Amino acid sequence: MCDVKAIPGYTVEKKIGNGSFGDVWLARKEDDVSANPQYFVVKKIAKDKMKMAEVQAGEMLDHPNIVKYYGHLDDDTCHYLVLEYIKGMDLFSFMEERNFEPLPEYLARKIFSQLASAVHYCHQKGVAHHDLKLENVLIDPENNHKVKLIDLGLCKIEEEDTASCVDVCGSVDYISPEILEELPYSAQKSDVWSLGVILYCLLCANFPFSSEERMDALLPPDGVSKKEHPPLVFPRSVAMSTEARNLCRKMMSINPTRRITMSQVINHPWLQQAQTNKGKAQKPSNETMASTDTEVKAPTNSNNNAKDSQDNVTTNNNTQNFNNNKQTDLIEQICRNFGNMNAATDCCRQQNNCCTHGCQCTVIHTAV
Repeated sequence: MCDVKAIPGYTVEKKIGNGSFGDVWLARKEDDVSANPQYFVVKKIAKDKMKMAEVQAGEMLDHPNIVKYYGHLDDDTCHYLVLEYIKGMDLFSFMEERNFEPLPEYLARKIFSQLASAVHYCHQKGVAHHDLKLENVLIDPENNHKVKLIDLGLCKIEEEDTASCVDVCGSVDYISPEILEELPYSAQKSDVWSLGVILYCLLCANFPFSSEERMDALLPPDGVSKKEHPPLVFPRSVAMSTEARNLCRKMMSINPTRRITMSQVINHPWLQQAQTNKGKAQKPSNETMASTDTEVKAPTNSNNNAKDSQDNVTTNNNTQNFNNNKQTDLIEQICRNFGNMNAATDCCRQQNNCCTHGCQCTVIHTAV
């Protein structure tokens, strides 16, 4: 029986969350009777839903911006991962607390540089996160906006990054085009796309694309009338520096062979300003801002993917508000293409994720 309260060596105090694959509990060492004990997070996952890659990655990774892994226990039916307890909130809640107002660039850079450092480190170790999203990044606003990357439950570990991954996983608004197109893909290049979406969300307080439009383009209901992926545009209401827009475009290049790597991301001029400002008070810089009134034409490019580098500073009527997310319907549409729709529909509606209830597609892990 799955009894989280019976974990040897730990006293479990209370449940603090739950997700698609299990529950999260607050615990402390049994022998720690101090007035201020060190707390840990115990993540309980049923064995039929557990990917041991999460344990392997936890043992491999040691980075200040990645949740620390302390150990792994199991019983007949469940696995228990003991992880670092982190104060604060996830990035989605952080944006919500700010009424979904775009972050000033100095603050977005401060947050994103930590996250980029964590993902770059993962890739250096051969680990692709595979589910980068606002909900999987914790931030402590009271501790200098310290950021921690969490939830490696869908991670992919490869000695060499190749375009050989075929798993359909991630969260719908963050999934790269090549995943939705059912093409073999590089898990690390897909991470870069998802991280680009996060950067856009921080800077614009919205998703960069309409999920319905890109799903219709990449997975049309009739399976035939394929359209181009919608271009990346920036809202008129947000003044962004040329460097910030350039980084977003390069990370969200529709063609993965043209998409930059994490090494190139952390060396991008926009992020290098974070290195320059280390040790200094973080104040808004005199960055060159794009005009909010002028449309900037896309650079001439004979490549068929010219649209993915389009630099339109126009109102994006297709971006969906964070509070109007229709992921369940979109997941059903993916299931229709990848598996048994009758079984998948019930699964998606009840749990907001595809699982093993007869659906032939692999996991689509939505926001907790």
